[in-house]
Amino acid sequence: METKQKKTKVVVSLLVLAALCVFSLFAVAGNLEPSAPPGPTMKTLDEVQPGMPISSIPYTIVESGYYYLTSSVQNSSGMFHGITIWADNVTVDLKGFSMIGDGSAGLHGVAIEGTHKNITIRDGTIRDFDSGIYENDTQGTGHRIIGVKVLSNMNNGISLFGSNNLVRDCTVSDNGTSASRNIYGILVKDDSSVTNNRVYNNGGSVFGSVEGIKAGNGCEVIGNVVSNNGIGAGSTKGIYTNPFCTVTGNTVVRNGGGSGSVLGIWASGGSTVRGNTVCSNGNSASGYVRGIVANPGCTVSNNTVSENGNSASGDVYGIYASSGCMVSNNVVYKNGYGASSDSFFAIYGIYAGDSCTVMNNTVSKTGGAAECFGGPFICSIFVEAGSTVTGNTASKNATPISSAIASGISLGEYSLVDQNTAYDNKGQNMNNPGNCSFGVNVPQLP
Repeated sequence: METKQKKTKVVVSLLVLAALCVFSLFAVAGNLEPSAPPGPTMKTLDEVQPGMPISSIPYTIVESGYYYLTSSVQNSSGMFHGITIWADNVTVDLKGFSMIGDGSAGLHGVAIEGTHKNITIRDGTIRDFDSGIYENDTQGTGHRIIGVKVLSNMNNGISLFGSNNLVRDCTVSDNGTSASRNIYGILVKDDSSVTNNRVYNNGGSVFGSVEGIKAGNGCEVIGNVVSNNGIGAGSTKGIYTNPFCTVTGNTVVRNGGGSGSVLGIWASGGSTVRGNTVCSNGNSASGYVRGIVANPGCTVSNNTVSENGNSASGDVYGIYASSGCMVSNNVVYKNGYGASSDSFFAIYGIYAGDSCTVMNNTVSKTGGAAECFGGPFICSIFVEAGSTVTGNTASKNATPISSAIASGISLGEYSLVDQNTAYDNKGQNMNNPGNCSFGVNVPQLP
């Protein structure tokens, strides 16, 4: 009985304590009914990122900071660039608006004057100036051009002569039409990145040379679409890089139609050219055509190179690799089809210099229907001395030409040759120049 009374007292005590806690909470909280509607919590743009508005051009920036367009603007001064930058650490946000020039020679949309660093230009359109964006100093660095449309300017699209710059997600088109000088869609110097841009229709009918993208030493050129540049120009290069660059995942098509000499991709020594699509460049060109040119010590792999130089009037090479290159896992198809000339010329699917490794490539229908006086020389795979040639397939070149001097795989001396297949080619499927080491090939050679 006594134990039961003690338990009852404990329960009652706990209930009282709980009631006191609830009462205390209500007392502290006070009146939960709001006295007025809640106020706005969103901050204005100037509160989040204070900046200087640009409501008209020409406009000159001499201090670091964030600047932005308030509307589309037009430059009619005839004397000054649209925006001139004389400071480091500047962001120019076009806010989706347009800067429009009056076509005056020498006046650029955005001009970076002097040696400066860390300048960003983004998100809008620049058109009808001499060049869209122009930096004239080789010591500038760290600039970023992001999401800008650079259209219909008299000469170049984007030119950055400093180093360590980024051009990303831009559209560069219809610049330099009928210009009297060499034209570049995008030009960057050393250690820069050119990524995910669309570069097209630049440099039509230019007397000089046109380059869709030109990059300095040690750059990366990744994921760009470069098309229809240099139509009817004196000479055309889709992508041109200096040594030690990485050129990957680009689509380079239909550049240099009706032009003089045409190069889809030119990679200087020590570069990597991987996973690109290079097609239909230099069709009906009046000079020589190369799908990919790789200078000494390059790696050229996993590219699709097809139908370049069709109906051209000069030598056609699907892939041209200088000495010491690795050329592997490429698909090379129907280059130089219907090419013709009044003088002797040559068509190669792959041409490799001495001491190259050429492996696991598929090369077919090189030089079909090509014609020239005395018959053209047509070869699916041609390698110079001291090379390794393994695992390739070469087929159906020179079809249906009866006059061609042709070969499926043409070997240089002192080469290692194994696991290749060559069939249905005009002339010899594979030659034996002597002093080579043969494994198992089709056809089998001693």
